Amino acid sequence: MRNIEKTKEILEKEYNENCTNINELNEKIRTIKANDLETKLTRAFAFSMIPWVATVLLSPAIINLGIIPINLISLLSIGVPTLIGITGEMLLTKKLKYKEKLESFSESKSQNEIIEESTRYEIEREKLRSSNKVLKKAFDNLEPEQYLFNSLSKNDSKSFEKLNIENIDEILEKNKKEIDIITTKKFLKEKFWRIRDRFQKVIDFIVISILGGIGFMTLYNTPTIAINLRNSIQLQTSILGIILPLGIGGLVCGGYYLKRIKDYTYAFRNVNQELGQEALSDSEIINKIYNNDIENLDIELENLINDTCDVKLQLESKRQNLANDILVSDKEQLVEEELPIAVIDKYGESYGNLLESPLMQEEQGLRLTKTKNPQKGKSNN
Repeated sequence: MRNIEKTKEILEKEYNENCTNINELNEKIRTIKANDLETKLTRAFAFSMIPWVATVLLSPAIINLGIIPINLISLLSIGVPTLIGITGEMLLTKKLKYKEKLESFSESKSQNEIIEESTRYEIEREKLRSSNKVLKKAFDNLEPEQYLFNSLSKNDSKSFEKLNIENIDEILEKNKKEIDIITTKKFLKEKFWRIRDRFQKVIDFIVISILGGIGFMTLYNTPTIAINLRNSIQLQTSILGIILPLGIGGLVCGGYYLKRIKDYTYAFRNVNQELGQEALSDSEIINKIYNNDIENLDIELENLINDTCDVKLQLESKRQNLANDILVSDKEQLVEEELPIAVIDKYGESYGNLLESPLMQEEQGLRLTKTKNPQKGKSNN
């Protein structure tokens, strides 16, 4: 029971250390993502939506007052909110010191470097989470009955009985490396599958270009529609006013997506090549087998975690037994050294003095002596 409690302390300490490292990685990932281009664009868009809505609502009144020429209302409804959005995003970044926080631990400057660094931190976080799954499973299996079952009854565990600590430790390290590899492959598949699938990239490019064009056209023409609905003045919308925003939005969003593919491909290749022979292919048809691939990796990872849990229990068990043997040996040696001097018997004599007594100094055993019989013929009379 004492061994189990000691092993629990070791597992819990390692688990808490991993949790601390995970929290540190989470903070770095949040800081990196705060400086990511997509995050900046999202913040700028959010800031710009408030003045854009205000422009749409106030555009009929503005036209009636004659403050702004009618032909410029659509351009101003896009330009002014965009400037406000960019300014708001810059002020927020400066106030919260996103850039300074990033520079405190990172040297990444370009977008592709930021994506790569974020990917590395995310992979390390997933590795620690996989390690914690092993520790948690081992901790849960340390109840007395379950621990006895794992140590003595399992066929897999019997294979470790003849191994020493160094051998088991080598097996544990090998399993950890395999867990790290599978965890990395699983994460890369989940994060980058869209840019690795050659057909999915084409589909995404077409969809994003169309949605971007429609979105920009809607933002551009909405003030005109609001004026026509709430004002006696009817503004005529030309074909150019529809096609031009549609084309501009499509080109901008499509061009950005191509750059995004390039940046993500750069990050993927740099991280993926470190897997060596286990590296994933840069491009393949993934759509039809994507879910099966991830599911197979999940099963493989779970099985490996279970095996590593057994190895971890065996290693800690042998370490505790070895520690106990050393402790018992030290105690016995200490008793042998101190007993002749320190032990006092119930009569007040030291053990050392007892050894010096005449009785203890006899080198030979008791001697049997022949006693003389009374002389025959003598009587008391």
